[in-house]
Amino acid sequence: MGERYTQFNLRLPNGYEACLNDVARDERVLLCWWDRAVFSVLLSGVIRAEERRRFEPVLESLVAEAGIGQLSFERVEDYSWREMRQARMEPLQVGRFWIYFDANVSAPEGSVPLYLTEVGAFGTGHHVTTGHCLQALERLTQPPRRVADVGCGSGVLSLAIAALWDTELVACDIDPKSVLVTRDNFAANGVNAQAVRSDGMAHPSMQGPYDLIVANVLNDVLQELAPDITARLSPQGKAILSGISISGCDRIIDLYTAHGLTLEHRQEERGWATLVLTRPL
Repeated sequence: MGERYTQFNLRLPNGYEACLNDVARDERVLLCWWDRAVFSVLLSGVIRAEERRRFEPVLESLVAEAGIGQLSFERVEDYSWREMRQARMEPLQVGRFWIYFDANVSAPEGSVPLYLTEVGAFGTGHHVTTGHCLQALERLTQPPRRVADVGCGSGVLSLAIAALWDTELVACDIDPKSVLVTRDNFAANGVNAQAVRSDGMAHPSMQGPYDLIVANVLNDVLQELAPDITARLSPQGKAILSGISISGCDRIIDLYTAHGLTLEHRQEERGWATLVLTRPL
């Protein structure tokens, strides 16, 4: 008998994807993907009825607020989830960046290729916030010497940074699985950079100062990180902040400007916002 897996599916309207971070970070989750507004998660092993209840509290507020239907589970036998991942993940062009998941595919001429061999964490480029961050990186005119990627997920933003500039780079995430995925993707792309597990920027490798800090996380995390991010930015350093719900965007701006930063750019799309802020001289 082959390996057994469980897949569950949930239909979500735009703007609610980030609420499932806690589900996707469960230690048994192998892969998460989107297909026509349906969020699917593949877990190792057969999930018993009593185990399913662990996921229900995460979904209760979504059901009440957005009218989302109940979770559906299906048992999958002999599931080749790595092959499935490759089949579902078509290459993606975001500006000059070309994100691909199959090593046998050639990048278009003139593009900046980013190869994700492992995507068992958030950050494939398909979510609007990741796209915003990639666009913000392309707009930067001054190459940063030292960069921190906070909440790195799959490491896709770090890969983009390493592809654009020869810089000292460190990536961190509170989720150990994301750190391992990022390290695998660094190795696959020949990137010489650190990826460390860190609660915020508490790790000794994350002390700065940095010319650029990228944080594609969530509103509440950005609020908690405000003192550390602003303190670790060098003069004229930039912070790219994303994963922000539009409803809470003004609060994030007020918080970071109160810590001495200046808003340079604001981008909104499909319920999400991305900010670029600068520390004045």
